[in-house]
Amino acid sequence: MALIEIKNLKKYYNKGKESEVKALNGIDLKIDKGDMCSIVGVSGSGKSTLLYIIGLLDKSTSGEYLLDGKNINDFSENKLAILRNEHFGFILQDFGLIEEETVYENIYVPILFSKSSKKSINKKIDELLENLEIKELKNKKVKKLSGGQRQRVAIARALINDPNVILADEPTGALDSINSDIILKLLIKLNEEGKTIIIVTHNLEIASKAKKRFSMKDGIIKEYK
Repeated sequence: MALIEIKNLKKYYNKGKESEVKALNGIDLKIDKGDMCSIVGVSGSGKSTLLYIIGLLDKSTSGEYLLDGKNINDFSENKLAILRNEHFGFILQDFGLIEEETVYENIYVPILFSKSSKKSINKKIDELLENLEIKELKNKKVKKLSGGQRQRVAIARALINDPNVILADEPTGALDSINSDIILKLLIKLNEEGKTIIIVTHNLEIASKAKKRFSMKDGIIKEYK
């Protein structure tokens, strides 16, 4: 059974109006546990929309989405929020961090309502920072960090809930080539450790590192070698 299975998924904006936009126009997609997938396409091809629907941040207009065999269309908003928190970690091009807060405070955000002890949470944050080689930045404010450091903080935040799936939307788009290489190697390492990785990118070199590669155009997705 696939971890993620999507059937004839469609996403329309302004449906039925003259300004209607078909962002996704019949997507079929299967992703197995432990896959590393890339989705490439030009701006406006629908790849980010698809990623947000996979990550339960948005809903489709029609079609079927099975997550671990469960049809997410059957779930309430509250249940979707729980599933999103349990299954997915997000890494964004613009990092999505709170500039005025410290590295520690940013990583802590996804587990504000965790029932774990403060001691165990602090230990986990320290381990993540050490593994990502940014432990010395723990009490620094994000606004004082470089782009590469910010993206590592974003990765730590994505991992704090130990999600099954990492969704990365142009994770190297704001970085230079050296930091892009570092972030890509981190994602490959996470995949080798068992995480399912889905990367949306316009960078063909980054896309080529994935085990499964898809291209998108005009809301349609195709697998390519």
